Amino acid sequence: MNKFIVYFLAAIPQLISPKSIPRDFSELNINMKKYIPDTDNFEKSISGKYMEILTVAFNEFKKEQKNISDFEIYIKDNDEEIEVTFVPNFAPGEKILGGKTSLGRSVTYTISKKMRKVIKSNYHR
Repeated sequence: MNKFIVYFLAAIPQLISPKSIPRDFSELNINMKKYIPDTDNFEKSISGKYMEILTVAFNEFKKEQKNISDFEIYIKDNDEEIEVTFVPNFAPGEKILGGKTSLGRSVTYTISKKMRKVIKSNYHR
């Protein structure tokens, strides 16, 4: 065994004394509040996993669509893939025209969780 590892393992009891281990964690929680933003007033949250997938879908979306602010985005998490659907909003007075409005076209991108790339796209009618 490596001498460093042996010395480190032998030193562990001296590194961790009963005084260094808190009896309760309330003091640690108070200190952590400095580092955690106040999220009570946030409207939505999204995990890093979904953000990564949304970035892949958004890059594909930008190739054919115009303004992302004219769309609602829906996420469906399946076992090995995630579907991201972009649905266009309606312009004032506009009626349903299938999967398309004057603001854009409805599309679903299926993204592989393993490969992190679009494996299928489906335009709606």
